[in-house]
Amino acid sequence: MLTQRILIRSCANYPGLDSRYYRVAIRSTAQNERLLSALRNVLTGITPAD
Repeated sequence: MLTQRILIRSCANYPGLDSRYYRVAIRSTAQNERLLSALRNVLTGITPAD
């Protein structure tokens, strides 16, 4: 995700959460689409250079 300039934050230090939880802040529809695309790529093993 970092290679696509998308940062995620671990929530392990939040009360009641552990390292399985992450936080992502989205401001716009375009950013949401970028996040969804990046997640699809990560889950399917596709890299931005492919």
